[in-house]
Amino acid sequence: MDFKTKHFRRGETVIEEGLRSDFIYLIKQGRVEIRKGVRRTVPIVLGTVGPGETVGEISVFDGSPSMAEAVAIEDTETLAMSKEEFQRRLADMDPIFNGLFRMLIKRNRSMGDQVESVYDRRYSST
Repeated sequence: MDFKTKHFRRGETVIEEGLRSDFIYLIKQGRVEIRKGVRRTVPIVLGTVGPGETVGEISVFDGSPSMAEAVAIEDTETLAMSKEEFQRRLADMDPIFNGLFRMLIKRNRSMGDQVESVYDRRYSST
């Protein structure tokens, strides 16, 4: 298996918005904030994830740039799975489940874009 322990200090970027990710990070300890629109004055905070949750999976799954930034908001320990290991496991997945996950990823990206669009319309005039 291709898992490595990786530590992130508080304030350190785990995933950069707009770049492709080479790893999926399973959070063992700590918390990570998910932010969209990091180039704006105040990014949109989409949520916080913690132990047992992952970051980076969407970009690794569909090969597109990350739709959001993930930043450790406290010292965080993760298990990192490489894109290659994930792709190997994905190839063994039932095709129906693979298609279902692709559809869910597409919807997730679309919702992220919609959140940003609504935010822009609501706050750009203030």
